[in-house]
Amino acid sequence: MKEFSNRIVYFFLFAILWLSLAVFTFSFPKAESFNAMQIPHSAVMNLIMQTFSDIADGLFIISLFIFILLFVKIRLSFILLIGFAITGITSQTLKNTFYKGEARPIKWYENEKIHLQIPDGLKPHSWNSFPSGHSATAAFLFTFLAFRTRKPYLLILCALFPFLSGYSRIYLFHHFPVDVLAGLAIGISMQLVIESSSGRWFMNPKFDKALLRK
Repeated sequence: MKEFSNRIVYFFLFAILWLSLAVFTFSFPKAESFNAMQIPHSAVMNLIMQTFSDIADGLFIISLFIFILLFVKIRLSFILLIGFAITGITSQTLKNTFYKGEARPIKWYENEKIHLQIPDGLKPHSWNSFPSGHSATAAFLFTFLAFRTRKPYLLILCALFPFLSGYSRIYLFHHFPVDVLAGLAIGISMQLVIESSSGRWFMNPKFDKALLRK
């Protein structure tokens, strides 16, 4: 019962944040919502935001997978890996098929003949903006972690971090808010599907051990 209530808390917090972002995003034209979310750039802020972005990077996920595999539990490591793969395939399929060629901010402004000043130190991509793959990965990752903690403050952090990671993609000029909004929805949805069906996977008790622990 406690585990169930913790999950309800996580999904409630995530839903409130997601709906707030959705209301904000669709209350303004695309460019205005992007501009409104920009804050003063600096080398320090660039580094901080890049760190939030890198949390959703494949290298971090693979490193976490290896750690869980070796020291925590084999079954959990494969749930993480499968969630990462399915989330990535879903977002990349949308990005490279249905929404292929969708302009990212730097190209969108260029196409609209609007000058966009890129802050020093940033090298944003140009195409395939929708949805945000990093935001999808962040949402799946922290949903995975939220399902495995009972501490209220960690649940709050798990709900907040996908949005910080998603915001970093806007700050770094890689995505519009609507791209992040879609990515977050994809990530939490995919991981929820994985979690609901994972009880049927790896039923052998051996999978409840870590490779380097007896």
